[in-house]
Amino acid sequence: MTASGKTTVLLTEKKNAKAVKVALEKEGALNKSYRLSSISSSLSSFNSYSLNGLPLSDIIEHSTRFIAIPIHDHFIQGRTDHKENKQLAFNLVVGHATQVCRFSSSVLGNANRQLELTSNNSLNFVQNVLLQAILTYQPSSDKGSILKVVEKLPTKTVPHKLELMGDDRTLVIPSRALNSASDSIFEEMLHNIIGDGHRKDFMSLLWQHLADTHRSHRVVRRGEIDPNSKVRESGHSILWIDPEVERTVDSEYGEN
Repeated sequence: MTASGKTTVLLTEKKNAKAVKVALEKEGALNKSYRLSSISSSLSSFNSYSLNGLPLSDIIEHSTRFIAIPIHDHFIQGRTDHKENKQLAFNLVVGHATQVCRFSSSVLGNANRQLELTSNNSLNFVQNVLLQAILTYQPSSDKGSILKVVEKLPTKTVPHKLELMGDDRTLVIPSRALNSASDSIFEEMLHNIIGDGHRKDFMSLLWQHLADTHRSHRVVRRGEIDPNSKVRESGHSILWIDPEVERTVDSEYGEN
């Protein structure tokens, strides 16, 4: 497993995701180290299948229609004649590529494992999740050094606990917490440890860590109230949503 979490994926429309996933699982081709992911900017090495004939530009333009299903490399090797391939997995996909995908829950560990960590160091719960996200993203990092950096982060940057909202357990991140746009301390930590090239991929992994430990399928950031607004209301922006969960997003949520 690479530090960036890049793997081979099949691209298919979301409406076909379940059928393709089941077919791949039966063949032992589904890579369960990763989760199904939305199409992202990390997509590369795209190979279009002539059977369906969609160019990459169309997929990028309509990326919300498609989903990336992680597979083992051997499933692609030696299968070049896609026109003659009658397998369901190939009949419903538009091509294969490589992409950074989110790690599966089995790789990330469950909430109980995260809770156990809090008794082994001085970090609060959210700090521990941040620490584990960094070590998952960059497994070669020195744990002791990262621990010291995370330990020094103030509560406003990494709060002791987070709010769960509604029956669907939406996880709510405070407006200025874990926010490099408004917090120079968090920005500096990301720059020094993660770098700037793949920061979006790391933050997606962090949101997934937090969602997994809170048994949530959606992470949002609380909006700040405009002091000049007569309505005095603030919306929440979506930071992460599990692509495997079919869910209608309420109009109160804006785009990330």
